[in-house]
Amino acid sequence: AQCDSAWKSIIMSTCNKSICAVGCAVTSEAMIYAYYGGGTTPKSHDSCLGSKACPLYWGNCKPSGVSYVGSTASTSTVDCDLAAGKPVIAQTHHAGGGMHFVVVVGRCSNNTFRINDPAGGKIRCLSDTDLVLDARYHRYSGNVTPPDGDGDGYPDNQDNCPGVHNSDRPDLDPAGSGDVCDSADDGDGVDDHLDNGPR
Repeated sequence: AQCDSAWKSIIMSTCNKSICAVGCAVTSEAMIYAYYGGGTTPKSHDSCLGSKACPLYWGNCKPSGVSYVGSTASTSTVDCDLAAGKPVIAQTHHAGGGMHFVVVVGRCSNNTFRINDPAGGKIRCLSDTDLVLDARYHRYSGNVTPPDGDGDGYPDNQDNCPGVHNSDRPDLDPAGSGDVCDSADDGDGVDDHLDNGPR
């Protein structure tokens, strides 16, 4: 997350603001590079970029084996990338204003994008936020196998329950986390152990 204690107070040189305050683009790109096995953090990426960090010059300081493909406005192109296991960065804005970048890692059951938001480091459905898509997506490609910590065949940043092997990926409610990781998986908001009618 961009406000991780290891880098949240680092000042980005050209904008004179911290990674925590304005580093969503740098953090999103670091997340993409880390996905491809680059070991990149927002701190190391900001340091490498220097004056190209704020505003971000896309596709710089890439680890070996990673390419910046360019940007697109096409959601069908994004869907093809996602189907190929290639996350993309989406430019969005908050409903009340303010640009924000997120990593798109898949689709939720309600067909909105599943995002990894650098602001909180959570994977969730775009529809569960106040973010509005700006129809600009940054695309990457790499030949490094992304990590799959639980061995269920879904890379960690696309897994609806990254700590638990759940290759069938059941998700009864549209919350975006798999049922085995969702304490209220029937969608009523009541934890299963307290629910008088769990699924």
